[in-house]
Amino acid sequence: MTTGTHPETVPSTTPRRFHASRYLGAAFAVVFLAGLVLISLPPYVYGGTLADWASGVDDEARLNLLVGLSTIVFPVAGILLMWSAAHLRTAIDHDRPRPSIPGQLAVLGAAVTSIGVVVAASASAAAAHVVAPSADGGFPAVPEVAYGLEMFSSQVLNPSFFGLSLMVFALSVGLRRVRRLPGWLAWAGCILAPLLPVAWMLGMIPLLLAAVWVAIATAVVDTEPQG
Repeated sequence: MTTGTHPETVPSTTPRRFHASRYLGAAFAVVFLAGLVLISLPPYVYGGTLADWASGVDDEARLNLLVGLSTIVFPVAGILLMWSAAHLRTAIDHDRPRPSIPGQLAVLGAAVTSIGVVVAASASAAAAHVVAPSADGGFPAVPEVAYGLEMFSSQVLNPSFFGLSLMVFALSVGLRRVRRLPGWLAWAGCILAPLLPVAWMLGMIPLLLAAVWVAIATAVVDTEPQG
């Protein structure tokens, strides 16, 4: 008669099992990059005159586009990013008595980015309303105010990119410390993170790479106990 006990096998995530949470990053990447492309369409706030910018923005189709970005696209992207960060944080903090610093910084960075892009899109939508009075009740147009709002929108994006930088770096370090992230992906995140605050100087390519990084990380990181 066998009296010994066998240790209980702890379930683990395997590539064959379907986990909807693995696709959070991919969903964020698609929505976020689509929003960036749409909000970056001309006319541009830099490199032209106030009159040229105002005439280009005074368009009901663009107004509807910006309203959609500020009320639907970027809020959804922000929710998906926060969800992705919280999902990946579970892999860092599993079996810890208290939350880790990298996990907390990752969620904080995601929050900064989410709030920043929503505020930037809302400012652009407000600028379109101010410069397009015919589409918003017939109030007198104030191009100078609209131009200022658009400038504010472009400047708000910079700290939001810093938040994304913080998130990517914190996740790279935290997930690698618990051996849940491949080494090459952790190094890629550490190299990419300092480029994000100056993404506008690099043709926004770091933003594209960061969205892809988040998509890959959420797909490959095992957030359940290893058996």
